[in-house]
Amino acid sequence: MRSLGFWTPIAAAGALALGELAARPADAVEITAIETVALRFAPAPGTSETYQLFNSALLNDAGELLFWADISNGARGLWWWTGSGEESLVAVTGAPAPGFATVPLDTISGNFWLTANGPVFFGLLDRVEGVTALTDDLLYGSNASGEPVLIARSGNLAPGLGGATFGSPLGGQGSSDFGTLFYNRSEPASGAFGDNCLWRYDGSVTTLLAIEDGFAPGAPGFQFSSFLGTVMNDVGVTLTHVRLAPIKRSLYSFGNGAPQLIALEGAAAPGTGANFRFPTEGTDQLGINNAGEIAFVAYLDDSTSAFFAPDGAGGQRVLARSDDPAPGTAGAVFASPDELALGGDGSMVIDGDLEVGVGDTTTVTDSGLWGTAGYGPLRLIAREGGQPAGLPAGSSFGPNLNFELNGSGGVILVGTYAAPGLGTGDGLWHHDLYTGETSLLLRKGDVVEVAPGDLRTITFLSALGRVTGGQDGRSTAWNDAGQIAATLIFSDNSRGAFRLTVPEPTTGAAWIGVAALAWLARRRA
Repeated sequence: MRSLGFWTPIAAAGALALGELAARPADAVEITAIETVALRFAPAPGTSETYQLFNSALLNDAGELLFWADISNGARGLWWWTGSGEESLVAVTGAPAPGFATVPLDTISGNFWLTANGPVFFGLLDRVEGVTALTDDLLYGSNASGEPVLIARSGNLAPGLGGATFGSPLGGQGSSDFGTLFYNRSEPASGAFGDNCLWRYDGSVTTLLAIEDGFAPGAPGFQFSSFLGTVMNDVGVTLTHVRLAPIKRSLYSFGNGAPQLIALEGAAAPGTGANFRFPTEGTDQLGINNAGEIAFVAYLDDSTSAFFAPDGAGGQRVLARSDDPAPGTAGAVFASPDELALGGDGSMVIDGDLEVGVGDTTTVTDSGLWGTAGYGPLRLIAREGGQPAGLPAGSSFGPNLNFELNGSGGVILVGTYAAPGLGTGDGLWHHDLYTGETSLLLRKGDVVEVAPGDLRTITFLSALGRVTGGQDGRSTAWNDAGQIAATLIFSDNSRGAFRLTVPEPTTGAAWIGVAALAWLARRRA
């Protein structure tokens, strides 16, 4: 059992004092502060209730925290903590929705974000006072002062469509520091069946980026049909999976002039000698950074699949392909791609499956994570069945390691383990793509001081579980300042939302993140 306490003066005011950890390598990365944001049974600000259960927590580059919690009357809400003082209520079910005098909020979606301005989230109105299934869907953002702004509501006029309104449901795609990306089927004034649309809100104006039946550049004879998985960077440029009519799949970039075709079913796939069979359509298989570099997964017509990554010179390279040797293994080969994250410095992390029965791969070692430092070669980060850093010899990772990448080449891993003498549990690790070092940060059985003199033992931890490179509009829980948003459950069944600090080394592109954070702090001030 390890005790986590206050062992560094750089911890922010209000951070919890920690004690000495077990011996670690001199170059190990460690948590330097654990700050309690909210605890079960504590008053939930903005209500007369107390917190009960904590769900997802995430943060932005300024280290502000947004978390989703249930309270004692059964309602569910979002609370925003700006780094000090008391957290503030954003919205809660059962109370009037932001911008409505009396109509209550019925639902808050688990699909939410925290941008430089503040929270972005989806909700549904209670069907009272004339609200119907055609007018109850809401999308909120935040203005420059952090106040909720209604971006879109089903039934409200949709800009640029000559009288058509937003249909239902509103669908979330991403929200970056530029603004918010969403899709919707419009409802024409005539009552006819509407068109699929892709929208972008820039903090003040909502713009139609693409519409069903619109001309598809680079694909003669085809038109846009529907918009699926998409990501957006902090300058408003997207990477979007698009179905074309008649029947073809493609990948386009929107938001920077005319739409740009990236990949098209049947067209040549660079560096492979094959053609695209189709680009995959999941958001977790796309990446974009603020430099406009992109990464994606596609299936090819020779029955292989591949991760495509930026090459550092404005083009694409094949990072990994099915049947390729898997680095860091004894003869294993990739079977199929899964998820990816692209960082601001060109670094990447991929999640891939291995071919069972080839090399050293068995059914309990057939998945793992690999990464690149910048545009360098692919290297093994962690593998199912492999030895986790910081645990006794003979320990092993479980399946389904979750990860998140920041702009400094720092990776956070969250997953299960089995360890001699410790049993099974959840762990949190840090991996540096530039040094190749992995460090255990937190695990089941660690003791955390949640308030002065109040020590509690972790039984479960949830941090991240997202796939993002930090510049793609997906919600983040790990930023370039080395801060992590986490929810922890303790042996007495108490729980809470926390901010952990893990100072990042100044390797790779870390200085970019430091400069960006300083700029953001000045902007908010």
